[in-house]
Amino acid sequence: MASRLYTNSPQNLHFLASPTKTHSFKSSVIVRCASIATSPNRWSLHGMSALVTGGTRGIGRAIVEELVCLGAKVHTCARNETELKDCLRDWNRSGFQVDGSVCDVSDRAQRESLMETVSSLFRGKLHILVNNVGTNIRKPMVDFTPEEFSTLLSTNFESVFHLCQLAYPMLRATEAGCVVSISSVSGFVSLKNMSVQSATKGAINQLTRNLACEWAKDNIRVNAVAPWYIKTSMVEQVLSNKDYLDEVYSVTPLGRLGEPREVSSAVAFLCLPASSYITGQISIDGSRGCCYYPSYALVDCFFFVTFASRWSLQGITALVTGGARGIGFVFLLRSLYITILPTVLLLLNILTVQSLGFQVSGSVCDVSSRPERETLMQTVSSLFDGKLNVLVSNLIFNKPIKLSLFLRAKLLKTQLVEPSQLSHPLLKASGSGSIVFISSIAGVVSAANSVSIYSATKEEKKRKMDKRWSLQGMIALVTGGASGIGYAIVEELASFGARIHVCDISKTLLNQSLSEWEKKGFQVSGSVCDVTSRPERETLIQKVSSLFDGKLNIFVNNVGVLRGKPTTEYGADDFAFHISTNLESAYHFCQLSHPLLKASGYGSIVFLSSVAGVVSTSGGSIYSLTKGALNQLARNLACEWAKDSIRANAVAPNIIKTPLALPYLEDVGFREGLFGRTPLGRAGEPHEVASVVVFLCLPAASYITGQTICVDGGLTINGFSYQPHP
Repeated sequence: MASRLYTNSPQNLHFLASPTKTHSFKSSVIVRCASIATSPNRWSLHGMSALVTGGTRGIGRAIVEELVCLGAKVHTCARNETELKDCLRDWNRSGFQVDGSVCDVSDRAQRESLMETVSSLFRGKLHILVNNVGTNIRKPMVDFTPEEFSTLLSTNFESVFHLCQLAYPMLRATEAGCVVSISSVSGFVSLKNMSVQSATKGAINQLTRNLACEWAKDNIRVNAVAPWYIKTSMVEQVLSNKDYLDEVYSVTPLGRLGEPREVSSAVAFLCLPASSYITGQISIDGSRGCCYYPSYALVDCFFFVTFASRWSLQGITALVTGGARGIGFVFLLRSLYITILPTVLLLLNILTVQSLGFQVSGSVCDVSSRPERETLMQTVSSLFDGKLNVLVSNLIFNKPIKLSLFLRAKLLKTQLVEPSQLSHPLLKASGSGSIVFISSIAGVVSAANSVSIYSATKEEKKRKMDKRWSLQGMIALVTGGASGIGYAIVEELASFGARIHVCDISKTLLNQSLSEWEKKGFQVSGSVCDVTSRPERETLIQKVSSLFDGKLNIFVNNVGVLRGKPTTEYGADDFAFHISTNLESAYHFCQLSHPLLKASGYGSIVFLSSVAGVVSTSGGSIYSLTKGALNQLARNLACEWAKDSIRANAVAPNIIKTPLALPYLEDVGFREGLFGRTPLGRAGEPHEVASVVVFLCLPAASYITGQTICVDGGLTINGFSYQPHP
């Protein structure tokens, strides 16, 4: 059976406000997103192509929408033709570039047909392959029939293996390919009546490691995401048993199920250039397993998600400001709205839309006038019995003039604050309120001859669309932040809105860095602190508490030292130096910061560990044991402090290009040995570590805790399969 292709071509959509009949559309999500391209597009998938299997429901659908929001062109497949068509129709209405094919991935011939279609659509190139399809049969192992075993194997694992084979030429042709497979925590720990499914997921995990090494030479990265229980239709059936659900919660430190978007954000990051030093890594689980998981980073994309069962505004009341022309007038033709502004134009357009049978009334109102705004809302309240479902704030002010502080404040109020305040009681009374701000690209990029404060108002609205991807209003402490990886972490945190306090042992480096950050407009303060000194640690936290009113959202423990020697040559002073700097300081800082993190209501701890805490490295056994201790400390705190809404994770880098690492990297023998064992064949960059740290601090990482992420170019998963780069 050949896969059937459905293209997401433009269609004539029925107006929702038809006077004669109501059109209802099946939908699960409406997404509006605005992405910001940052330096060399590390946070964008623009121009990239992707295939997502099983993308019409649950985690798969969330992945499709996340990738598209980041700029990718996506092809998906599903067995259910009706379901696929419904999804494509929804995505088309949302402006998504998604095509689809009917395909049963358990069938070899259909897989081959699917990949032929994908190759044709994307001209022989595929940047991203997401293997999402999976099924499960829950029963004791002794009761499995050969047919059931074959079903699970062909669907969960054989399809993944074969699709990777088929996709390889297309991935290689892009020179920047990425494979992400959806695994499961069951691939790491035993779960009741899931022996066969667990075996297939364990196979996927190991395939991930092998392909990461084997295909690194072709610039193809391979990772897996291993979720714990996620809120999907499949899981809901299993967890309908309350006793079983309680048992799941009891072994999950975060005490809840994950959301599909908490998985899709992880998958999306692994596909981004920002994750360029991540390969062969696995897992995201709410701390159920104690295993590696893929690292993620901040995706500079803001989007607003609204879940609804149907696409109908029947019975809904709405107010559209500035609705007599342009964009505002288009709303009249598509929905049931009341509009405002210039008198003559308003009357003409009301007559026009009323002649079409639309239920539209209007008022003349200068929204820059507070009394007129209040009068307008009184009119709306009277018309709609004190209830309003929709407010569309469409008015703009965009003249290339200099603005006084008074005019700036006026513009912010008229465009952002007061329309929302005045409409709040009406929106609340409706029981289903929605506000839509008409923004502008001026709120995303600099626009010539436009008013900067106008851009600021649009940017402010955009930032509020989805707080999952923002650190706005959050406060952070980064130790050792004046140079190297720490410096990169501070810049990454600050660029996404966090206020930061930095400590460093070097006053010169600290002052130099603070001066640079001030010029960039970052909100960063600093203190000189020797973290090996207990009194200085206590003084630092007292200062942080004073600066941030007793609250702290983020603690990044970045300080670390290394004296490389054979184990037999270490003295007592060497041991004490490593323990006090690398481990004791981190432990004590966590104790001191716990009240501040708890008080914030949203705390996140990130330890800078090392691959030396995961695998054996020569010349640093004491350093390695301190890093191994940090990894275990992250696991323990993740469980102990989950009740306080504090997450804890560790990031374990390979050799990173910092001033401290340069002497090692200049050693030809060391460099050749390292690169020969690292599938990606190079050292990492500070920003490749910083991006992972920042993601872990975001609400988007809300189901990630107790994990150790190796940012290592594949070093820790490499056995003997990898051939050194020529």
